[in-house]
Amino acid sequence: MPHTLKPLWLVALIAPACAAESEPREPARPAAAAAPRAVRDDQDRIERPRVAAASSTRTATDASADPKALSEAQDLLQQGLAAYHVGAYDEAETLLKRSITLYPFLAPANLALGKIFLLKGAANRDEALIQSARLMFDMAHTIDPSLREPMVLLELFKPRGN
Repeated sequence: MPHTLKPLWLVALIAPACAAESEPREPARPAAAAAPRAVRDDQDRIERPRVAAASSTRTATDASADPKALSEAQDLLQQGLAAYHVGAYDEAETLLKRSITLYPFLAPANLALGKIFLLKGAANRDEALIQSARLMFDMAHTIDPSLREPMVLLELFKPRGN
C-alpha cells in the first residue's frame, strides 16, 4: 500500500478532529461497538493481520515516504507532545491527529494520542474512547515493537484473573 493512501479505519478515526473544532459534537462511537462480540472478534482477526502487514515494515525514516509530509508530520508531533506535556490535551489531540493523517507510521504520535484518549475516556467514563486508546497503543506497538511503553499500557486492557 503506498504511503499516500490511509487505511479507512484510520481516516474515520481522525478525520473528524481535523475539521472545524468550533462545532459542538458528541464523541464518535465506533461501528464495531454495536456489533455482537463474536462479530467484532471475527473482524479483529481479519483486520489485524492486514494492519500488521501494512505497517510492520514501515518506519519514520522510510525512504519511500514523501519527505515533505514526513517532515510536517514530525513537526506536528513535536508540537502535539509539547501541548500534551503542559496539559493542553485538546490542542495536543488535534495536532497529533493531523500528524497521523499526514504520516500514520509515527509510533510516538499513535502512543501520545492513545494516552490522550485514555485520559479523556477515563475522565468521562467513555468506553469507546478507552477502546480507541487501546487501538492507538496497539498501532504504536505494531509500528515499533521495540517501544516498551505501548506494551505496558496494553497490559491495562488484559482481562484480570480472579
